[in-house]
Amino acid sequence: MTSFGEKSRECREEKGFSQAELAKQIDAYHSIIRKYERDEVKPTIDVVKKLADVLDTTVGYLLGETEERELLKYILAIYSSPTLTVSGLSAIMIKGNFSQSDFPPQENIKN
Repeated sequence: MTSFGEKSRECREEKGFSQAELAKQIDAYHSIIRKYERDEVKPTIDVVKKLADVLDTTVGYLLGETEERELLKYILAIYSSPTLTVSGLSAIMIKGNFSQSDFPPQENIKN
């Protein structure tokens, strides 16, 4: 299982940020980013939310609850699409193990 520190470092490097640049984005000191990435310190949930936002991932991915980095962003992109269809919704539910109740009322979905 990949740790929070490993996942956050991987995401930071993929975005091309240095530790100092990431720290500036979340209004923190670069030394704390280093400690997070080494798993020496656990961030608060508020910090995890900021990191997920800046790193274009999800809190669940960073915390190890899912290996799907982009699942939530994928769902939100499709949900906000004016062309959301029942088949598209079904594909999301299968991929993410969601149920119909997790999504908008039927009248907002095109057949």
